[in-house]
Amino acid sequence: MKRRFSTLACALATTLLVACGGSSGTDDTNEPEASADVTDRYEGSWVTACLREYDAGENPAYPDGKSQVSGLVLRKLDATRMSFGLTTNEYETADCTGTRVAAFFSRGDLVFDGVKTASGRTVDRAEFRPTSGTDGPTRDILWTDGNVLFRGLSGTLGADGHPTQLYIARPWNRI
Repeated sequence: MKRRFSTLACALATTLLVACGGSSGTDDTNEPEASADVTDRYEGSWVTACLREYDAGENPAYPDGKSQVSGLVLRKLDATRMSFGLTTNEYETADCTGTRVAAFFSRGDLVFDGVKTASGRTVDRAEFRPTSGTDGPTRDILWTDGNVLFRGLSGTLGADGHPTQLYIARPWNRI
């Protein structure tokens, strides 16, 4: 009787596991799960490293040098739209220290409209549409490698109005 009961219990458990879509918990594909929406890859807060514009003594207008650091916050609105907030802080030193002498802010919507190839990668085409700040709409390309985001290199526009190269030297790190 005990043997029949345990066989029945085992068969029932197996049936339930199959019916519920259970798995062994292992992933034999070794591939990351693809996100459903392009916006899922980019959502979060990003910051650049300090960008040195001038070293000390290089430009008489900035005797101690000049540098800037930028931050970008992206929030998903739907499958192809995000809100963005962009802040750039400038310093009259070459290493982004000391007193901030200027700050630039912009916010608005970021709209994705397909993909293209740039710098040997499939990148996402996007347009920043500010609702504040002084800039108008800007076409860009975005690509992320995990926790590092790259934007397009300005001045390399293709026929579609989007950059043709990634600005590899200026990564944005997820924070």
